[in-house]
Amino acid sequence: MKNKFLNRIVFRIASAVLTAGIAFGGLGAIKASAAPKEVAAGIFFDAEYYAAANPDVVAIVGTDPNALYQHWLNYGALEGRKPYLGCDIAFDAAFYAASNPDVVAAVGTDTMALYKHYITIGIYEGRFANTEQSLNASKKAAEAKKKAEQDELYKKIVNKIDYETKYTDSVYNFINQTRAYKDSPVNPVDIGASLKGPAEMRVEEIQEEFSHIRPNHADFHSAIRFNHLHYECEGELIAYAADPADAIASWKRNPDDMKTIEDGAYKKIGIAVENGYCVVIFIGGNAIDDDDD
Repeated sequence: MKNKFLNRIVFRIASAVLTAGIAFGGLGAIKASAAPKEVAAGIFFDAEYYAAANPDVVAIVGTDPNALYQHWLNYGALEGRKPYLGCDIAFDAAFYAASNPDVVAAVGTDTMALYKHYITIGIYEGRFANTEQSLNASKKAAEAKKKAEQDELYKKIVNKIDYETKYTDSVYNFINQTRAYKDSPVNPVDIGASLKGPAEMRVEEIQEEFSHIRPNHADFHSAIRFNHLHYECEGELIAYAADPADAIASWKRNPDDMKTIEDGAYKKIGIAVENGYCVVIFIGGNAIDDDDD
């Protein structure tokens, strides 16, 4: 009598699962290597899944498939233990058939045949049992893609900042080491916060026209004026090299560039780096009022 009572419970559960629109749970972390078997008409059981999901049961009855099934039949079903992966997912036969024409070609459109395919094969292949499950999966995929894109963008930004910082440090150290090792040592230059704007403006411009003459045909001094700065001594270095060592080598080969680097009149510099382009703005002497021009 007890087994008949449990069979009626299982039948009602199976009927509910086969009704479209019932809420479903996730697949969970447990993955069984074997698909469930139909142990009786309309009743399915996966011994490997049951064992993996219920280690306390295994400790009592072991891993024999028949012993596990008997435990579920006599106790597990009443305790709410799941007999196989996907038993708590609402199955929509019409949706499954429409979404999987290859399955229909193989097993037809009978509801139970489609359900058997889903719980024994389809669920392991990543097929969806109903519309809500499909939509949720699409939403998660879109969110995962967006997160991956954001992570990649963040990584690029971090790498860019790190690259430009190292490039800037290399240039700054080279300039001051050169001044220190000069036959007549020159005081080191400091980073001038006010020169950041002109340097960034110029590094954008030399990507368009690699020259001390700006795209508007004015010389680099006008970029300093644009930022409301004007000094007695002003100079500029430009370079295009992915490696700062190559930029430094190009300046070493140019006597005019080395003269600017070693000139003791310059007291402060501003450095900007972008896409392998580098600009160094030098200033020295007193600030001059634009009204005095």
